[in-house]
Amino acid sequence: MAKPTIGILMPGDMGHGCGKAFVNHDFKVISCLNDRSARTKKLAKSAGIEDVETIHNVVKSADIILSILPPEKALEQSRIVNDVILELKKNITYVDCNAISPKTANKINETIASNFCNFIDAGIIGLNPIIEKGNTRLFVSGPNTNPVKILDGHGFIIKDLGKKIGKDFYEGKVTLPLIIIFQRADGVERNFLVNTFTPIESLKNSGTSINDSGCGLT
Repeated sequence: MAKPTIGILMPGDMGHGCGKAFVNHDFKVISCLNDRSARTKKLAKSAGIEDVETIHNVVKSADIILSILPPEKALEQSRIVNDVILELKKNITYVDCNAISPKTANKINETIASNFCNFIDAGIIGLNPIIEKGNTRLFVSGPNTNPVKILDGHGFIIKDLGKKIGKDFYEGKVTLPLIIIFQRADGVERNFLVNTFTPIESLKNSGTSINDSGCGLT
C-alpha cells in the first residue's frame, strides 16, 4: 500500500522535526513556504520537505495535513484550508496538533469537518521527533483517528483517546505534565498531587501504564 502524502502547516521548530522524521521513514512531506521566514524555509529544506508554494497545492496533493503552528492561528488556518477543501471537493484528513482549548478544538471541528474532511484533534507531547528519537507522543481524538495511525512508530507514538473532540486537551496537554511531576515526587508530595489534581488518577485508571523510572508512559 502506498504511503500517504503528509502536508505540514507549518514547518517551524516542531513542524520541520516532524517532517524530517516522516521523510526518514519514506513519506513524502510537503508544505507551502510563500511568505514564510528565511529561517523556516531553511528548516524545511534541511528536513527534506517539498515546497509546493500554496495552501491550495498542499490540499490538492496531501492525504493528511498536520496543523502545527502558534495556537492563536489555528482557527484562522482551518478556515482557509476548509475553503480550499470545499473548492476542490477533496477527501482529506486534517489533524490539529496545536495547544488549543476544547472550545477552540470544537470550533475547528465545526469549521472543517464535512463529507470531504475528517477532522482529528491532537496534542503533541515532547520535543520534535528528531530530538526525541521517535519518542514524541501524539494524543489523538475524533470520530475516525485511523488515518493518522500510519505515523505510529514513524516519528510519533500515537495514543488514541477516543471519539470525543477535545479530549486530548485534558488527558494529553494537562495530565501528562502532572504525571511527570508525580513520578519525581516523594510520598507526601504524591498524596498532595493525587488529592489536588484528579487527572492523575483518571489517567492511571484509563489503561495508560506509568512507571517510576522517569517519564515512562507505555
